[in-house]
Amino acid sequence: MDFLLGFFSFPLAVTAIPFLFLFSLMLISVLTGFVDDIPFLSTDTDVEIEVDAEVPGGTLLPVGITKVPLIISLTTVSFVATILVYYIDTFILSDMSSAVFYGAASGSILASLFVSLYIAAFLLKPLQPLFDHEKSFAAINYVGMNAVVRSNSVNQTFGEAVVTKGSLENQLDIYSDSDTPISYGDEVLIVSLNPENQRYLVIKK
Repeated sequence: MDFLLGFFSFPLAVTAIPFLFLFSLMLISVLTGFVDDIPFLSTDTDVEIEVDAEVPGGTLLPVGITKVPLIISLTTVSFVATILVYYIDTFILSDMSSAVFYGAASGSILASLFVSLYIAAFLLKPLQPLFDHEKSFAAINYVGMNAVVRSNSVNQTFGEAVVTKGSLENQLDIYSDSDTPISYGDEVLIVSLNPENQRYLVIKK
């Protein structure tokens, strides 16, 4: 009980509550994809924020945390900051008088958040290649390959199909200009790629 009270009390609550909120969002995103509908937090969105502004003293903020989805970066930063604030509060701030405590606690929160940026960037570095689309996914020419329709139907403006290559399945946007009905489960042949809408023209096999 004492731990929970401390967890939701100043100064730990300043970083702990955001961590719990962000961690919950990340779990919801994994289970339901809900966060993927929020562009700012989407796990599929490339973060284009260049955190390279200079701070007093000439130190550069780490850019590594911008190489992974923002929801993962924020969750990691808040988690590390929570750990730092917890230990600072336990071993340093607890012995201070109330007059000094709030000033020192506020300073420790800011310092912990700043340090956690670098720690998070180091921890997330192994994950960066997973979210580098230019390196992770080589360009594949699907023309001439077979695919299986995964949408209810395929028409001139809409359609989805899955191409199996080795052990990987890739979902493609497709369309058809044929009068032959194409529905879920049908096997189709990819004829060409429309560069304007990035959809593949298919015909039923």
